[in-house]
Amino acid sequence: FAFGGSCLPKDLRALNYRAKRLDLDLPLLMNAMPSNDAQLKRAIHRVMDIKSDKIGVVGLAFKEDTDDLRESPVVDLLEYLMGKGRNVRVYDPHINLEKIYGSNKAYILNAIPHIGRLLVNQPVDVLGWAEHLVIAQKPSAAIAAQVRESNLPVIDLVGAGLDSAGVASLKV
Repeated sequence: FAFGGSCLPKDLRALNYRAKRLDLDLPLLMNAMPSNDAQLKRAIHRVMDIKSDKIGVVGLAFKEDTDDLRESPVVDLLEYLMGKGRNVRVYDPHINLEKIYGSNKAYILNAIPHIGRLLVNQPVDVLGWAEHLVIAQKPSAAIAAQVRESNLPVIDLVGAGLDSAGVASLKV
């Protein structure tokens, strides 16, 4: 799946800007962000192919074990899904809107002002509601076990080994 966070995208943009100012050709660095955008679009198209009315998303932060939402590709995915009228709920064990602050909180409230209505507190709240799951960050072993037990169809964007039988993983 696509990368995000507050450092890597910013650092890539800075390096590319500096290289351009120095008239340097750095094709690997120059293509990292467009490649990342292509991965995100590929994931969006894959999720849009879901015919289910209720899509549960596991993971909101840009990676597991953090509450950093800045430039999370999952935020872009959610914005797109909601913009197309899809009904989504999100579970991330590290996201508690009452405990995040500063630019992290400002980012998510600016991107998705009603994020509080989409977030659920327990995995069962998304697993019991959803008709299809999207795994957007590597889950803990306990949550992965709950996902398997739910028998819901799954799109695993991060290669966590949770794809439904017959559903191809989005290989990145």
